[in-house]
Amino acid sequence: MQTKNIILIVDTYNLNSNIRKKFGQESKLNYVQYMNTILGSDILFSAIAYGAQIGDEAAKFISFLKISGFDTRFKKLYVTNKDDERKVHYLQHTCDITCDVLAAIHHGKIDGVVLGSSDAQYVRLAEEVKRHGILFSVAACRIPKPLRDVAQPCIEIDETFLMDKAA
Repeated sequence: MQTKNIILIVDTYNLNSNIRKKFGQESKLNYVQYMNTILGSDILFSAIAYGAQIGDEAAKFISFLKISGFDTRFKKLYVTNKDDERKVHYLQHTCDITCDVLAAIHHGKIDGVVLGSSDAQYVRLAEEVKRHGILFSVAACRIPKPLRDVAQPCIEIDETFLMDKAA
């Protein structure tokens, strides 16, 4: 099998929330093992982790991701207070992720896209990537059928991708 140049796109919010839903609130993804397992013998062209934070609450996590080889694109969450009720607003990365993947395709430097998200909104992106003759796969937790139908291969995150609970 020929080695491929891969772009790894990770929506940390989606991955982490689905891992907690499937494996419990204390469960965490081992991002280094995740990247190494997904890549196998392929070459990492780029790894980008998207996420959100209030203030600087994710500063250590962002530093860890950078040390692990990810470019990070984190947005600030915003909080509103109405009638003494605090509401946190999450800002989606769907447009950012789509633009970054299409830009990589345009530059002609990738052979494959691995999406670390189980968001079915990426079905159209998967179709477009494949239309360009580029492999599109998903490595996530709780991958819905519409995404499974267009992405090949799909890697469902299991316990082997998680950090030890003691860590």
